[in-house]
Amino acid sequence: MDDLVQLLKKEAAKYGADAIIEITSMSEAREVGTIVITEGNYVYDAMVLSGIAIKYTFEAKKLGGN
Repeated sequence: MDDLVQLLKKEAAKYGADAIIEITSMSEAREVGTIVITEGNYVYDAMVLSGIAIKYTFEAKKLGGN
């Protein structure tokens, strides 16, 4: 799980995000193999994280304080 969180942070940083909120995790079925159905293909569960990337701005910081 820690590795997935780090990957999520790196992806968000590519877009200039300062934080990630509402991180959710889910298991997603994925299939190993090629586009053409071949012998030996199998399905496995992969953990998937998603979240909302936040970019702080000067205006947003002013709204938080008095």
